[in-house]
Amino acid sequence: MKQLTLLLLILGSSLVLLAQSKPLYIADTSVSPFNTAPKPGYIPFSALVNVTQCIYYHSDFPGMPIQGQITDVYIKMGAATPKGATLKGLYVKMKPTGLSAFSFNYHTVNNVIETGLTTVFYDSNYVLKDSLAYGDWWRLTLPVPYTYSFVSGGDSARNLLIEFSLDTARFPTNNFNNFTYATNSNLNKWLDAVRTNNNLSWVSPTSWSMLIGFNPKPDPPLGIQATEVERVTIFPNPASRLIYFSHSGRYTISTLQGAIVQQGEGDAANVGALSQGLYLVHLITKNGERLVGRFLKE
Repeated sequence: MKQLTLLLLILGSSLVLLAQSKPLYIADTSVSPFNTAPKPGYIPFSALVNVTQCIYYHSDFPGMPIQGQITDVYIKMGAATPKGATLKGLYVKMKPTGLSAFSFNYHTVNNVIETGLTTVFYDSNYVLKDSLAYGDWWRLTLPVPYTYSFVSGGDSARNLLIEFSLDTARFPTNNFNNFTYATNSNLNKWLDAVRTNNNLSWVSPTSWSMLIGFNPKPDPPLGIQATEVERVTIFPNPASRLIYFSHSGRYTISTLQGAIVQQGEGDAANVGALSQGLYLVHLITKNGERLVGRFLKE
């Protein structure tokens, strides 16, 4: 009887997750268009613009864990979008940033778009499987959860930079109109551009951001991870500056208490700036394998 009850609870939880129609954590809507007149955005899913970058603060998502893994990204729809609508070469990219706003200078427009983001979602020909009504949440499930942290890094706050883009010079056959919301100040948190043959032909920052939400999960304890993943070999160990991994992939370096101190991609990392002590390395290979290891910084 207990086993049957447990099975029903598990199945029930799975059905709730599958039926979930909105994110667990939503951007602060205290100044949302839903409290005044809706402001539908046409960026980045229209023929006008095909690159959008947004900066989000931890305070934008009340109650969201300060660090963990993002499993889903949700976007609020500003117009009904029919089943079968397509987006050519849809990218979602992320990276931690110390920026609180985008600068803008008409004479240096080619230097405005941030680089070095990690691709967390890509579909060469995204086709909407179900129709979305006005105000619905459009859910994009990441193939591999993205490890995020709003913990301060260095002398600047750790914010989250997200890019939504389409393949160069390829535009959708049906517009995906999304909602935007005003920030609490005049900071330029949103930057958009048209990129043709990798050249930016127009850029402009605004004090608006896309109305989005996340499904995150906290990083599981090391003892649980160690039983579920393979080990990554780290050498030299102890190390004073450069460390090398036995596998290549997207890595996160954290303290034993779980504070993320460094992230990157590849098969090596420069840890010269870290304080002495023991650190954990979580690495996700291109094949989606999750590896864990530790090293001592001298």
